[in-house]
Amino acid sequence: MITLEQVKYNPDVTVYIKKANEFPGVIGYTEHGERHGNYVAKNTRKILRELGYNANTCELAAIAGYIHDIGNVVSRHSHPEHSAHLASQFLKELDMSVEDRVLVMSAVRNHVANECPEQDNHAYA
Repeated sequence: MITLEQVKYNPDVTVYIKKANEFPGVIGYTEHGERHGNYVAKNTRKILRELGYNANTCELAAIAGYIHDIGNVVSRHSHPEHSAHLASQFLKELDMSVEDRVLVMSAVRNHVANECPEQDNHAYA
C-alpha cells in the first residue's frame, strides 16, 4: 500500500505542490500549497475513519486530499482534470495498483463543488 508519507516525499509531488501554490497566487487565489494539502488530507482521513471506512480507503482519501490541487500548475480553470492526470502519472511510478489509482484520480477530479458537466448545471431532481 502506498502511503501519504511516500507521496509527500516524492520529488515530483514536492515540486507540483510548491508550483500549484505559486501560480494561482499570482492571479489572486488563496494558498493552495502544502499547508492546504495537509489540512485537506488530515480532515479527509478523519471523516472517513469516523464513517467506518477501512485503513486503505482512508489512506487513499488522504492522498487525494493532499494532491487535489496539483493541476493548478497547468491551469486554474481546469485544474481538477489536470490534477487527476498528473496524479495518475506519479502514482503509477510509485507502483500504486490501478484500482487504487482510479479511486484517487476520481476523488481528485471530482473535488470541485457545484460542477456536474453531464447535467449542464440543471437543478437536481
